Amino acid sequence: FEDFDGNGILDVLVWTVRNRSIDWLAGQGDGHFGPRVELIPQIQGTPLVGDFDNDGDLDLIVETFSGIQLYENQSIANGD
Repeated sequence: FEDFDGNGILDVLVWTVRNRSIDWLAGQGDGHFGPRVELIPQIQGTPLVGDFDNDGDLDLIVETFSGIQLYENQSIANGD
């Protein structure tokens, strides 16, 4: 659980091994989450989450069929 979109509400990233994808569920602020959204299909290795670009938000590194990919979190403070 982390606030991936910067709106102050905890979200969930799910690594689905069977589908080999990274999915995101946005926190609704009431203990529930929005629908599952597939963010990254066909990953090969274990995803890493961290602030890799040193801008204060969480980013994602995954290995795909195309190679190692950095997905920079581009959200702004209000979650838009």
